[in-house]
Amino acid sequence: MEENQQHKGWFGRNWKWAVPTGCGIMLLIGIIAIVGGLFWGVTSIIQESDGVKEAMSRVQQNEIIISALGEPIEISGMTTGNIHTSNGTTSLDVTVPIKGPDGTGVLKVIGNEQNDVWSYQFMEVHLSDSNETVNLLDND
Repeated sequence: MEENQQHKGWFGRNWKWAVPTGCGIMLLIGIIAIVGGLFWGVTSIIQESDGVKEAMSRVQQNEIIISALGEPIEISGMTTGNIHTSNGTTSLDVTVPIKGPDGTGVLKVIGNEQNDVWSYQFMEVHLSDSNETVNLLDND
């Protein structure tokens, strides 16, 4: 009589914990993907703003920074700060890590844009290796 009895497979024996665990893992992966996507999106919005593009252009043309960091100079990590648009005015207050083949630095930009014209209150690069600060607004 025992010979006619079939043994359950792995899933038949373990479905009570395997299904909830699998669903939990899928939910966790989904949450991580959403948070990562939001983080990437916000960081991209800040890095692609006209204020940051203008600041990076000034960085890439500044002889002091080029001699300290080498070329090419690019953004090298997580941009932090705020960008806010209200009533046609955009405010920017960001910190951007930058790097070149010979060193690293941090770009700090504070500015406002109104009617497609940017005015900057602060735009400096702190060079990590030499502890030097370069003001990018000196020529304005």
